[in-house]
Amino acid sequence: IIIGGLWLTVLILRRPVRPMKVNQEKPIDDQAQLAERRKKFPYYLLDPRRRRPLIPDGQNPMFSKELQTGILSKGSLAVRLTYGFTIFSFFVSLTTIPSFAYNRYAGQMVLWSLFLETLLILVVTPALVATALAKEWEWNNIDSLRCTLLSPRTITTGKFNAALRTLSLLTGGALLGNFGLVILAYDSLYFWAGAVVGLSFMVLCITYTLAVTYWATAQCRHSLSGLLAGYSAAIVSVAIAPQLVMLLWSFITGDFSFSRQESLLLYFASPLYAFYGIVEAVGRQPVLVLLGYGTASLLTFGGISAGLLSWTHRRFAAFLDTERV
Repeated sequence: IIIGGLWLTVLILRRPVRPMKVNQEKPIDDQAQLAERRKKFPYYLLDPRRRRPLIPDGQNPMFSKELQTGILSKGSLAVRLTYGFTIFSFFVSLTTIPSFAYNRYAGQMVLWSLFLETLLILVVTPALVATALAKEWEWNNIDSLRCTLLSPRTITTGKFNAALRTLSLLTGGALLGNFGLVILAYDSLYFWAGAVVGLSFMVLCITYTLAVTYWATAQCRHSLSGLLAGYSAAIVSVAIAPQLVMLLWSFITGDFSFSRQESLLLYFASPLYAFYGIVEAVGRQPVLVLLGYGTASLLTFGGISAGLLSWTHRRFAAFLDTERV
């Protein structure tokens, strides 16, 4: 083995040296060509000399900019992130198999797995948008953005959609990580119904948390204040608010022992608690009751998320007007 390794090393060292590839592309210095390039949509935002493919017509330029400067700036990093979360989700899904062996509720098994994976995704969700607008102030890009034709709504929408696309990697990894559960219960209709419901609530929880964080950080000018405001708003709205609602309900009714039906109604204070209520009620409540409850919860928090995002557009636009020099 040693002699073979030395022989292979000698062969590698005797190979002729390959010339390094040199970028022969010339910088764009011609003023006429630069002037013509500035006329193309969307005026290439800040740097017309940037030697990258032009942003296609009709695409939000802020969306492309966020993807280039965010986690998707390196494709290999995005692939590693997806693979890593897929493997991690697989081990998370294994923890739900004993409950399936005990009660044989295939729908509850996949719901529990997706619920635990949703908790993991929500930990990093606020960080993706908490500094999205604040870093534009720190990098002194606000005045440059004002010189473009981008409206405040276009800027905020592009950043929000870029964060959603980044989180889609984690969501896809979570779904792929449950392939072990598919082998156990692929022939169960309740399993596939639970998978659809779990995925719907996973997307709802992520979107709602992003919307709340985005709204709270719309007028932050520093990354630190954006992170503090974003995580504080997300924790309060997702975790603390339902507890406050339940405590208030206790004082109003004078009864601190909640029945399952009353608890389900109080879970409308948070999509995460709504998700947990669905998981706990599988096998204990009629299917039609769960279907109606889940649909109402999805519509409620979906509407709240859309309202918060629209409010964020107006807050950021008002902040730009007040800070205009």
